[in-house]
Amino acid sequence: MADALPTSADVVVIGAGCIGASTAVHLVMAGMRNVVLIEKGAPASMTTGWSSAIVRQHYSQPTFARWARDSLIVWRQFADAFGVAPVFTPTGWAIAGSAADVEPMRRCVELLRGLGVQTELLSLEDLAALDPSVLIDDFGCAAYEPDAGYCDPRAAATGFAQAFQRGGGTAVYGVRVTGVQGSGDTWILQTTAGTIQSPRIVNAAGAYARWIAALAGIQIPIEHYAHDISVFGTVGARIALYDLVGSAYYRPNGVDETLVGSMNWSEGARVLDDPDAFPCLANPQVAARHSRVVAHRYPGSKPRLVRGHAGIYFITPDRYPILGEAPEAPGLFLACGFSHGFKVSPAIGRAIAARITQGASAAPELDEFHPTRFTEGQAIRPLYPYVSGIQT
Repeated sequence: MADALPTSADVVVIGAGCIGASTAVHLVMAGMRNVVLIEKGAPASMTTGWSSAIVRQHYSQPTFARWARDSLIVWRQFADAFGVAPVFTPTGWAIAGSAADVEPMRRCVELLRGLGVQTELLSLEDLAALDPSVLIDDFGCAAYEPDAGYCDPRAAATGFAQAFQRGGGTAVYGVRVTGVQGSGDTWILQTTAGTIQSPRIVNAAGAYARWIAALAGIQIPIEHYAHDISVFGTVGARIALYDLVGSAYYRPNGVDETLVGSMNWSEGARVLDDPDAFPCLANPQVAARHSRVVAHRYPGSKPRLVRGHAGIYFITPDRYPILGEAPEAPGLFLACGFSHGFKVSPAIGRAIAARITQGASAAPELDEFHPTRFTEGQAIRPLYPYVSGIQT
């Protein structure tokens, strides 16, 4: 249920995808009440809603791994934490690669275990025991997380937003931001429903974040690419699996479907200059490639394409998000540039809320992802990048 747009707020959050809705609810959980969430459609109506929403912790960037670890706890306890229906389906998750991936995978597992993540290297026979339908002959290594799974992304963002409203926040849907202007220590937002003033804004606008920033005179280095997803019947995947050899990922989708996406973020790439003009339709050539790789990885399954769609990846130069207050625009907080943000959105929302409510010294881990790192030669590098190219 949408609220009317007020004329002022202590914080305005733009975007009700997983990042914006999480930030909004964590702000009210931190004690703020005059918080307004503005969304051009409904929660998760753009990129979050099309996400594969796989929840895993396998990152070699330590802060991102910690966020994934902490967020998994939230996803598994989502109903109790936010008073809504559960959104998480446990499946377990494995990653399998070639002989060239053995050493980086070992190092990543070692790092993760040191952070308290429940994960282990697997023999290929152990991988086959987890899902006997998977062809293992061309793999050289594998790792496994038994606690992982996937979420319903629309239900997750909606659950955040509903808890936000129950906590006293104001959610305004079907409203676009058309102007962002600074006036002293106040921001003035023009919208299709009127004007609202606030000393603090959170730009969590997903595919629209670059344009929202530009309205405020801020340039952020984000490019947009389509990401194709195919859904098959008759495959029967039992676990979520990242296949570095086949450059694809697979996960169960309900009882009798398997969802498939590309590991290569630029496969079939369509660069998007206008998110409004993007129809979210899958590229038939990519879907055909998905059919071939599924038939190889799950021999005998005779995969039947049921449907497909395309979401949007927001790619920064180092593939990690832009987080924190824009130094040239005090009061404007950036939470954007995610190409794999769903799984960490509980921890990100909590960190952004802490920074806003407690001050610049709170959530110091955000500083690794500060907005000016690209011009200052501080781009993030994962500790153990995989030869096969997965974002870790």
